Amino acid sequence: MSFAEAYEREQAERRAVVYVARVLLRAPQWNGREVVFADVGYGWKIGHTTNLHARAQSLVARVRDVEFVAATHGSQRTELAIHHALRAHALPVGPDGVTLRGVAREWYPDTAEVRAFIDGMPMRWRGSVRFISPERERDFDPRRLAADIARAWCSALASSTGGPP
Repeated sequence: MSFAEAYEREQAERRAVVYVARVLLRAPQWNGREVVFADVGYGWKIGHTTNLHARAQSLVARVRDVEFVAATHGSQRTELAIHHALRAHALPVGPDGVTLRGVAREWYPDTAEVRAFIDGMPMRWRGSVRFISPERERDFDPRRLAADIARAWCSALASSTGGPP
């Protein structure tokens, strides 16, 4: 591996974040004329990203109520280890209907077992940044608020680890 490749890899690893978000799950339902998405309750989204700002925006657009409760610098291996530990609790279908081998691998119900696992995460991972998207407010820019949330979370993460997120 060249120096440039090693440098790029290190920079990507510094930007990589494993996060846990409490989300308002939505499910497709037939209302007699068309398929609509309805709120069905809270659950958990566990993921990996190298762009927390963009990820916050996309989650808010999908599920409307997102609270990031834990994050740490980490690789996809870290994320996969969490999914492996929680695999028996994964939802059968994610909010967008996407599954992987019959399971929505990154989406979990808000059960005692999942909550206990999340509560057992190291305290240095913990925090809380919440965003609730109103459905129809004129002067509201969800992208700006998501950007503010991502900046606040990255700043908190950087101060706890002593480095840039």
